Amino acid sequence: MRRFLADNRGNFAVIAAMILTGLLVSLGGAVDMARAYAGRAKLQHAVDAAALSIASSDETDPAKLADLATTFIMANISAHAIKDVVVSRATIDEDNRVVVEASGNVDMTFLSMINYPTLGFDLVAETDRPNEVELEVALVLDNTFSMNDADDKGTRKIDALKTAAKLLVSMLMTEDDKLVSIGLVPYANNVNVGKGFSGATWLTDTKNDVQTSTKTCRDITEESYCATRAPSYQCAKNYDGVIVMETCSGACLETKKRYFDPPKVSCSGGGTTTYKFEGCVGSRRTGTTHLHDGSPSELYPAFRTTGQTSDHTRSCLKPIVSLSKKRAPLEKAIDDLIINIGTYRPQTYIPSGLIWGQNLLSPSEPFQARDYPEAGDKTLRKIMILMTDGENTLRLASGRDGTHTAPSGNAGQISTQLTKTNQDTAALCTYSKSKGIEIFTIALMVDDSAAKSLLETCATNKAHYFDASDADGLVNAFRSIAGSINAVRIVK
Repeated sequence: MRRFLADNRGNFAVIAAMILTGLLVSLGGAVDMARAYAGRAKLQHAVDAAALSIASSDETDPAKLADLATTFIMANISAHAIKDVVVSRATIDEDNRVVVEASGNVDMTFLSMINYPTLGFDLVAETDRPNEVELEVALVLDNTFSMNDADDKGTRKIDALKTAAKLLVSMLMTEDDKLVSIGLVPYANNVNVGKGFSGATWLTDTKNDVQTSTKTCRDITEESYCATRAPSYQCAKNYDGVIVMETCSGACLETKKRYFDPPKVSCSGGGTTTYKFEGCVGSRRTGTTHLHDGSPSELYPAFRTTGQTSDHTRSCLKPIVSLSKKRAPLEKAIDDLIINIGTYRPQTYIPSGLIWGQNLLSPSEPFQARDYPEAGDKTLRKIMILMTDGENTLRLASGRDGTHTAPSGNAGQISTQLTKTNQDTAALCTYSKSKGIEIFTIALMVDDSAAKSLLETCATNKAHYFDASDADGLVNAFRSIAGSINAVRIVK
């Protein structure tokens, strides 16, 4: 080292200076290149974001688009780190493709020693600008009694559903939206189309009917009665998967007879019963007409009820809300959803929800939406969002009345009947997809693997299926669906 420091020969000094300069430029150049790479990545991110921003705007003038892009880019980069940023192109072509081209450079510190004062780069971003896409969305929502159950945090399923559905509505539409129409199909045993459709040509007879029975009397001389009964007790009953504690009567322990002399007169009948159409409908029964929206000559059975407990298989909850561009009434209808009326605790028949979700989006009666989109049509999306908290528990009854009833028989017979309901569910999903309807499905706190598989198969693809384990998961599923519908895709 002493000899090195003392060496003053000219050729050695020159060689040492050249070596040290090269090392300095090499090491410093690596630092410069890293800064340049980071600057290029930041500018590319800003250009991508500018393209998305332009795609979401209504502007078409190239000069104004360039100003928008420049403003957006400069707001998302550091002017000290990236200099001389210029937007050379910001256009929207006839296919609604947005293209943004920009350039910039980063000052070099060490590389400037070898005549590279800056390092520049040209960048481009492309995105599809959404066309004037009209949305028709059918919310097909489970309103069965099991929605009274709560998750581990104590949130009832029905309350979580109201929160989630309103969140989706607010994300998809403004207060009065010109492009988005959303309808609501609450389903359980049956579907309520609304009393306003009384007399519709696609329904069977809906006229209110008063029936009078003839009074008949007879003499009885004896009758059996329960003389001793066991005490009443608390019993657990299962309503659509929810255990409810009720008071059950004790068994009769002793039966006796009593005699009448003179005979007792027993009469029956002689009263009037009023049958009313409250909007409740069943399934069409000819062939496979319950699995599609065709065959307009086949009428939907209109249920007329007396309001008695025996009529509950023909009862309905809240009515369908047809497609609407107004947000406030839809949000109120969601808030008003219920899961029972008195002792009526409805069970699950998913096909009833699916066929009326289909009818809501169908160009034919009863609701007459826009025509189904043709392949490649980018101006209209028809979307069905099906949500349920469990598997099917009802079957389509035999006969012509179109009611949905509990399966009966031994375990094998019950399994066969519910399998048929699941097959009808799958067939309805397949039909909807064949008409260009996009289907999202949501399973809420569903434990049955077969039910989950059915919902996943029903969805347009795996990305359209959501498995929510609690109330928060349900809200996140609806948020994700709304985000997916609204998303703009970066393509380059």
